[in-house]
Amino acid sequence: MIPWSRGLAVSDDANKITRDRVSHWINDFEEGRSGPHHEPGTVRRAYALEAIANLHGLLFSVLQTAVTADPALRDSNPCAHTRLPKGDEDEGEEVFLEPEEYALLRAHLKADAVDLVDALIGTGLRWGEVTAFQPRDCTFTGKRPELRVNAHGSAERKVARTSAPPRRRSPGGRLSSVVIR
Repeated sequence: MIPWSRGLAVSDDANKITRDRVSHWINDFEEGRSGPHHEPGTVRRAYALEAIANLHGLLFSVLQTAVTADPALRDSNPCAHTRLPKGDEDEGEEVFLEPEEYALLRAHLKADAVDLVDALIGTGLRWGEVTAFQPRDCTFTGKRPELRVNAHGSAERKVARTSAPPRRRSPGGRLSSVVIR
């Protein structure tokens, strides 16, 4: 943020941060424009919407601290009513690795990580769920090995793998079902 904020003050001094400046920064971030203190000819790409929201949140917190300080460094927070850009409806759409993409990723894994990553990709489980496994949660007998996942308070139920679109086999075909309890 320095190329946009160099020389500006958190307090209500002459070079204070204003609502107009905050809005201008947000627009620059979204459009990929360089800040006033970038080197001439600097080419930037647009910030992701989440990155913009995170930077705005950081600036909001800093300026709010200046408002609530004793004595207060400024009267109001210029980030308080900023309108942040919103994503398209397609934002958040699930994206899956194609079998060739996963094969490339898998080829670069260390041998001791392959089973763990296969479990993550083949089942759609989250990192915390997989790392919480204990030996009693895994059943490797029969044609369909199972993993038991503790999903705090929900009833036990079988769920098909969720990380691949329908009609696709899980990588290696090893983990074909998950039991959630």
